[in-house]
Amino acid sequence: MLLVGLDALAAGTKDNPCSYDNLSNCYDGVSGAVTAYDAVRVALPDIQTRLSSNDEDETALNNISSGLAAGSMTGNYNVWINTSYSEFESTYVIGSYEAERTGLLIGVDRMIGAKSVLGVAFGYEDLSTTTFYNGGNDSEDGFTLAPYYGVALTDTLTFDMSVGYSWLDHSQDRLRADGNRLSASYDADRLFGAINLSNTYVHNKLRMEASIGLTHAEENHDGYTETGLNPRTVLDRTISITQAELGFGVSQTNNNVTPYASIAFRKDLDSDEDAAAGGLPAGVIAHSDDDTEVEFVIGADIATQQNIDISFAFNKLFSRDDFDKWGLDLSLRMPL
Repeated sequence: MLLVGLDALAAGTKDNPCSYDNLSNCYDGVSGAVTAYDAVRVALPDIQTRLSSNDEDETALNNISSGLAAGSMTGNYNVWINTSYSEFESTYVIGSYEAERTGLLIGVDRMIGAKSVLGVAFGYEDLSTTTFYNGGNDSEDGFTLAPYYGVALTDTLTFDMSVGYSWLDHSQDRLRADGNRLSASYDADRLFGAINLSNTYVHNKLRMEASIGLTHAEENHDGYTETGLNPRTVLDRTISITQAELGFGVSQTNNNVTPYASIAFRKDLDSDEDAAAGGLPAGVIAHSDDDTEVEFVIGADIATQQNIDISFAFNKLFSRDDFDKWGLDLSLRMPL
C-alpha cells in the first residue's frame, strides 16, 4: 500500500497537523530522524559551564544563560544550582514540531590557589516534543556528568574548559497515513566538550566582556525496530555538531543588584545528522540548512547578605531559518 504523505506538501503542521481526522497529512517518518539534531544543538548551552574574571582578581562562575559574574568564589568549596526551561519549535515544511525542555544542573567546585577552579556538575534533563508532521510524540530524559576547569590568565583574561557525558532514554510514537500507530524506545549517549576564552573590562561599576568559544558534541542513538503494523527499522545513528561562538556582554552593579545583557553569535562549523541511519523517505531533508543563530540574554544577579548569589535570566534565539526558541534560567550559588 502506498502511503499518502510522501509528498512534502502533505506533511502536517501546527495549524493543520496529522491526526486520525486528517490522515492525509501524516508523513511517513519517525520523530527522532527529524528532531534529534535540533535537540542536541539546543541542549549544548544548558549543560556546559563557563568562567570569567572579575575586578577583585578572583574567578567567578558564569553559566552561559546566567549573568556575567553569577557568583564570586571566595570559599574553598562552593556549590551552585541552575534550573532552566525552554520552548523551541520548527516550522520547516516537512518537519514541523514544538518542544519543551527542562534542565537541572548542580555543581560543586574548589578554588586551586587564587587563580583557578576545578569542579564537577551533575545534570538532569527532560525533553517533550510534539511532532505535527506524523501525529506523534518524542520524549527524552537523562543524566549528565560534566567536570570543568577554569583559570584566570591575567586580571582580565580567563580560559575555561568542560567535558561531559550524558545517558539518555528515548521513547516515541507516530501515526501512519493508513491509521496505524507505531511506537519505539531506545537508548542514547552524548559526549561533549567546550573551550572558551573571555576578556573583561571594568570601569567603576560598569563591566563589559567579550568571549570566543568552540563546542563539539556527538550523540549516539541505538538502532531499533518500531512496534506496530508495517514498522520502520532504524539503524544506529550518530549526530555530531561543532559550533563556534562569539559573545559580548555588559552589566552594571547597583548596590546588591547587577542587571546585565549579552548577545552571542553562533555558527555551525560542521554537522552531521547521519541520515543514512534511516527513518525518513530516501533523500528527504526535514530541517533548514541555515547554520547561524543569534541569542540575546537579559537578566539580573542579586547578592544577598547570607552570601548567596541569585541569578535569573530570559533568553531568546533569533535568525535561524524556520526555527524559534526562548528560555528562562534561575541560578543560586553559595560557599560551603
